[in-house]
Amino acid sequence: MPTTAAGKKIEVVHDVCYHPLGPAVASSAQFLDVYVPPEAKEENASLPVVVFLHGGGWRRGSRRSNIFHFFQNVGLVLADQGFVAVLPSYRKSLPYAPWLLGMLGATALTLTALPLLFRRQSTRSTSSSVGALAGVWGGLALILRQLIRWVSPGVRHPAHLEDCARAVGWVQQGGTRAFGGDPGKVVLLGNSAGAHLASLLALDASKASTEIPSPLRGLIAISGIYCGQRFYQSWLMRHMFGYVFDDHPSWDDCFPLGRCPDPSDPSRPDSSSQLEGLCPVLLINAAFDVGLQPHAEDFAKRLRQCGAQVSGPVVLPGTDHFRMLPLLGRTQRSGGRVSSREDRELLPLISDFVRRVCQ
Repeated sequence: MPTTAAGKKIEVVHDVCYHPLGPAVASSAQFLDVYVPPEAKEENASLPVVVFLHGGGWRRGSRRSNIFHFFQNVGLVLADQGFVAVLPSYRKSLPYAPWLLGMLGATALTLTALPLLFRRQSTRSTSSSVGALAGVWGGLALILRQLIRWVSPGVRHPAHLEDCARAVGWVQQGGTRAFGGDPGKVVLLGNSAGAHLASLLALDASKASTEIPSPLRGLIAISGIYCGQRFYQSWLMRHMFGYVFDDHPSWDDCFPLGRCPDPSDPSRPDSSSQLEGLCPVLLINAAFDVGLQPHAEDFAKRLRQCGAQVSGPVVLPGTDHFRMLPLLGRTQRSGGRVSSREDRELLPLISDFVRRVCQ
């Protein structure tokens, strides 16, 4: 049983299947872990439940890592705050080589073959042969890229969203009652791709195949991807992650900003109150956030225009996109002080928000 820096013993329940039809039909990714604080043992315990959706570009990551212990640290630090933490995994879109890697591979193969051509052919014929070989290798590289894409066992959007909706549904249907968690006090927490998914669920869970049965208490979205237009304006984002959404018929509908009513649309004159029923939202960004701060600013502006309760985006100085969540709760307290910026600034933001919305 893990012990936190504050001396609390946290019970961890691994590998709970959240698929409605059970483990016999579930994917290996459709399981979750529950982190239970000692407060859950109190009589009639009714603790807030925080469901954490991890990031990883929709392509990698899991609820726990046996090497670096990502993201067990998040579950432990949330339980240390007196919350029942639920960490689900979800199916991923496997990575494949983008166009750039395909072309680099073609170039490398062509250069490797040049010495053989110079040995066997005249200089004049070699020139045309090199061009032909480059064309052949380039074509093969692109065909190989497409084949990998077609046969990839990875899923596409909205499969990730459907899994996350099932996990939240499991909680709200009483899955955490045995661990002292109140199914009526559920807060979503997500980072990066997980913040994208958590935001979509909070905005409109009915777009996924499994509906969330009751309202959420709050959403904490950290360093998320919210704006489809900005996503596609970024060459890197579009080429590295665009295939995740290729199977979806409506591009804008894949991102939270596209799910919000547009106040400039004359066909929606009442958009200023469209999202009044949305749970309170807290948006957080790292100081170095790979271009994602404008996403949060656009999202916050649109939410406020539509009547939602929004805090932030709060930018935490000295933090970066890749280490903010993995470092949370990892430093030891010494003399009553906490040394990491994540524990000093990020953790109070999260815990204060959860307590406020779950009162």
